[in-house]
Amino acid sequence: MFKKLSLLNICFYTILAVLFVSFFYNQAYFTGRNNFPTGDQPDYLKMALNFKEYGKPAQFLQYLYSGEFKEVRKHPLFVLLISPFAQKSLDFFVKAKFVNMGVGVLLFIVSFLILKRLFGNFSAFLFTFILTVNESFLNQTALVVPDTLMQLLVLLTAYFYIESTRKKSTLAAVLGSLFASLAYLNKPNGLLLVLVFALYSVSIYKFKVFKSKVVWAAAVSFLLFSSPIFVRNVRLFGNPFYNNNVSLLWVENRQERRSPDFLKTPPTMRDYLVKTSISSELSLYAVNSVKMLSNLSMLVLFGAWRLRYSLPLLLFT
Repeated sequence: MFKKLSLLNICFYTILAVLFVSFFYNQAYFTGRNNFPTGDQPDYLKMALNFKEYGKPAQFLQYLYSGEFKEVRKHPLFVLLISPFAQKSLDFFVKAKFVNMGVGVLLFIVSFLILKRLFGNFSAFLFTFILTVNESFLNQTALVVPDTLMQLLVLLTAYFYIESTRKKSTLAAVLGSLFASLAYLNKPNGLLLVLVFALYSVSIYKFKVFKSKVVWAAAVSFLLFSSPIFVRNVRLFGNPFYNNNVSLLWVENRQERRSPDFLKTPPTMRDYLVKTSISSELSLYAVNSVKMLSNLSMLVLFGAWRLRYSLPLLLFT
């Protein structure tokens, strides 16, 4: 029995090692192909330079609370992560790529550990295999943008929120809100994580949701941890949830956001409806609904019988 278990363990760790080495090799390959900052990458590099000129990483909270961080489309956590390496040369771009590559490796490890704990070895191996061969994901980890960090934070948020309801743990709820707040400080759509948890909590506790210590712990801690960006938004815009990216809902081409007119006179719902027919809008919703329904395959891969706990993972996607 001991030899059998040892052989299984050897196979287990061998497969894991092969997956990890393959992932690292593929990630390094795609990182090497990213030779020059394009798209949003120059924006984050410039923000990191500005932040370093402002002060040390320890002054991050002061930078937000004071209202001196005035960027309206991007949030600052990823900028904080790469700012220690900021310099006015392309060497900074190379170093920032390696930082993001490190985040990708961490995402691989954390994904395996969490999925193994929640759903078992098969799901953990399957998911990490998908990460290893997914060209779109690997290409994203090669860019100096906050998306890889965002995926890591979303995963950790989902895990701790699930654990908080499974074990009725206020500590897990606080940790979930900590990572949700970091996700919100990383990208504006991180705010949606709390809305998903709110809907999930209603499905679990129903009419007793406001009596749950877990829910209250999650809500209060999220407001506390996210207060730097809330205070900044109130000081500058009078709205704690302000973000200029909301205007992107009313454009057909995201590149329009780079136009000077976009910042001066952001498009509104009325502008969008004037130039878009109802039939084309309904057609777009139909196509996107099919894409969203395809995510139901997650419930099969990760155990449909655990619907109560796998549902939030589906929603977080």
